[in-house]
Amino acid sequence: MGTTYETASGMFADGKGALHLMGDWDYLPMRGRSQSGEGLPDEQLAIISFPAVADPVSEDGDNVTLGGMNGWAVTSDAAPGTVDFLTFLLNRDHQEEVAREGIFIPIVKGAEQALENPFFQQVAQDIAASSYHQIFLDQFLGASVGATVNDISADLAQGAITPEDAAAQVQEAWEFR
Repeated sequence: MGTTYETASGMFADGKGALHLMGDWDYLPMRGRSQSGEGLPDEQLAIISFPAVADPVSEDGDNVTLGGMNGWAVTSDAAPGTVDFLTFLLNRDHQEEVAREGIFIPIVKGAEQALENPFFQQVAQDIAASSYHQIFLDQFLGASVGATVNDISADLAQGAITPEDAAAQVQEAWEFR
């Protein structure tokens, strides 16, 4: 709790932590943040499902993912090449190329077949099999409620607040928004 995200990421990659609650986006950066610049070998890493989140439609938590989402917004007065660039960025050939290079997990269906990294393959399989994808709560709930969730999460982890008090703070933030 007394360090930054970047430092904690590097410490985990140096083998100074048993668990790093993080996503696939930190796979490469954590290695660069390690003292050696290489981090832990893949054989010492694993992906665990945590925590189970119920699908709001089926209430089944076995095939639910939690994570971020990205998107692009283009205004009507954007430069003419903007749509051409997005078309290139999102075409299957390009998505397969970035998958092979390990840059990111592709979003175009079928392009995930080009992934060579076993961790990225697992994440792609989990997402493809999910019945529901919950975006991060701080994004899903909006800025003020999300900030409250982030703050109380740290307080809960340190034992500085009870779960009941944390829930009350989130409820208050929700009602105040």
